[in-house]
Amino acid sequence: MEMVTQEQIQRIANLLEMNSKSMLNDTEFNEPAQMEPDRKRKCPYGTCDGSGHILVHTEEGLFARKCKCYEEQIIRNKLDFACIPEEFQNLAIKDFDVDLYRLEESKQKASRAVNIATRYVKKFDAMQELGRGLYFYSQTAGSGKTRLAISIGNFLVKYRRQQVRFITTVDLLGKIRDSWNDKCESSEEALVEEFATVPVLILDDIGVEGNKDWINNIFYRIINRRLTSNKVTLITSNIPMNELNFDYRLLSRLEDMVMQVFMPEESVRRTNAKSKNEKMLKELMED
Repeated sequence: MEMVTQEQIQRIANLLEMNSKSMLNDTEFNEPAQMEPDRKRKCPYGTCDGSGHILVHTEEGLFARKCKCYEEQIIRNKLDFACIPEEFQNLAIKDFDVDLYRLEESKQKASRAVNIATRYVKKFDAMQELGRGLYFYSQTAGSGKTRLAISIGNFLVKYRRQQVRFITTVDLLGKIRDSWNDKCESSEEALVEEFATVPVLILDDIGVEGNKDWINNIFYRIINRRLTSNKVTLITSNIPMNELNFDYRLLSRLEDMVMQVFMPEESVRRTNAKSKNEKMLKELMED
């Protein structure tokens, strides 16, 4: 438990009286909150008011004790910030099933990729210090590239409390284009800053954007900033890194910051979809 100052007592009293919608901020308990101020949270255990803290009266004074839901709220907030689709938020490296691939060669490649991902998160401190990321590549759509990259992101959020952001390159460029509209709240520079400075960035499906100078320029500004500040970048693509349609300056920086991991040339997404459809059809027939 942490001793509470008079100023903190008043803040906490106000928080309880107002049935606060957000967690206590960093200056109060030195913990990252990032709770959306307009989002009402309830304690799933019914032991706090949703703030993640419980006031405890003792002979020594008033203390704030963290509720069991506190850590869960932090993780949930970070997942919200990461913009990882809800259906992927529970993906884990250990659950990546290599047996979904039919070909033995595919299983071997997938096993190697999973092994690299596992070792990567175990040695993340060293990887982060060096600013080294991974580049998952396969020409085949649905081969597991995005799934494995997001699984790493989930691990870093849940067990390393890393600030992670996931975005497809098409969506990123769409945000940039929208920023050119006078009515848009975010400027191009602000968006470049956002994606250049987030500690861990997952860039999904790079290489599908087309060959235009402004696209190369946007990626160069983001990648160059991330390289020089040792930010971790995880990338997925269906194009080998050395064949990306970018200029040499950008390609050389990518080669310096990510290690290429080859994924199977086989679609497990199609296999999964077929299996799910067959199961649902069977259930419909039984009814």
